[in-house]
Amino acid sequence: MSRLIETLRAYRTLNELLNQEIRKKGSSMQELERFRKTLDIAFYLLGWAQFEHQVKKQIQDVISEKARTRSVDRHAWSYLKQNVRSIPLRSQLDIVFHSNQAAQASLKKDYECRNELAHNNADLPRDAADLAMWLSHLQSLVDRF
Repeated sequence: MSRLIETLRAYRTLNELLNQEIRKKGSSMQELERFRKTLDIAFYLLGWAQFEHQVKKQIQDVISEKARTRSVDRHAWSYLKQNVRSIPLRSQLDIVFHSNQAAQASLKKDYECRNELAHNNADLPRDAADLAMWLSHLQSLVDRF
């Protein structure tokens, strides 16, 4: 079982517990909503970090495979293999998902959202999809590697 699946299970459990507290109405609704926002952001960032780790493993596999070919391109792939750590994540995503334009577009938006959340103390955008669905979507992308 991947970490993304475990993260999804943990998120659903904690989200349901928070929903139960909200339904009790014994607690401050404002405080519970702040907890929900914090929970969503924390799990968004955790899910993204776990997805990023999977992408980095995949890019190493792709580059290693291409570097073993007997074509003239293998020299470029070998150079890339030696310098894989210097490749920005956005470029790694483009290499892994080069044949899936829809995934590239959604991941670009997710990456920008991740940066805002992690570096600018932003809130999760209102138009962000249901977090459980988003985590499932990331897992489905990993499953396609």
